[in-house]
Amino acid sequence: MRPMLLLILTLTILMTGAPQVLAASSDAPRAMDSKKEEAEAAFKKLDEAMSQAREAYYEPMDKARKEGVLSPEEMSKIELDPDLLPIKVVGPKILKAIEKYVGTEVALAQCSELLYLSSREESQAWMFDRVSDLMITHYLESESLKNFCTMAHYMGDSPANVKLLRSIFADSPHRDVKAASGYALAKVLGSSKDTREEGLELLKKIGSDFGDVVYYRDTVYGDKVKGDLFEMEHLQIGCVAPEIIGKEVFGNLMQLSSFRGKVVLLDFWGDW
Repeated sequence: MRPMLLLILTLTILMTGAPQVLAASSDAPRAMDSKKEEAEAAFKKLDEAMSQAREAYYEPMDKARKEGVLSPEEMSKIELDPDLLPIKVVGPKILKAIEKYVGTEVALAQCSELLYLSSREESQAWMFDRVSDLMITHYLESESLKNFCTMAHYMGDSPANVKLLRSIFADSPHRDVKAASGYALAKVLGSSKDTREEGLELLKKIGSDFGDVVYYRDTVYGDKVKGDLFEMEHLQIGCVAPEIIGKEVFGNLMQLSSFRGKVVLLDFWGDW
């Protein structure tokens, strides 16, 4: 091929091809932004639906309060319709939206919320299982998992929660997420007699390997786990209570061990 013809072909390819590549690369961020905005709008509507569902569910109690001050015993006798349970009414819709927008940080935040709500209702355990699987599949590399992990030990010791925390602790590339997930997993395992030893060893590992990672504000995990280790080793059912020496309400010296073997009522309280 003659040099002049080759030059013309090269210029033609550059002139016609380059703009398409640039257009494709510039369209990607716009598509992501559009999906994020769409997801935010969808979840905002679902948040409103959840608020309305809560109002409908607790309406009998609100009505009773407005009609007059009731005692805690009277309030406990008010029956709420189980079919109006907010997680039962709106939860499946939130799950459907999570599946649609999975991969976005907006959906991840909703995953954490739905896990917390479903963990409180045994009948909705299937929802916890489904959401935790989505998080393992799509979010193990997200640093935002730390937000879930800080609350995870309040969500019980279900197999799904343990599996999720184990996966995050093993596969997250972020040290602060590893620390948070490992701590939560240790607390969950430590809550059961069958897995307490594993939880105890994991707590020690968090203290030694992640001791400098910030837990909350000025507290690091190295300091945080000290209290947890003491509780797990000395404050379980069957353990001998640690010695307490102090003054009782009349100013007389009191030693806890002196009451061992006696049936007494001890009322501990304090002003902070």
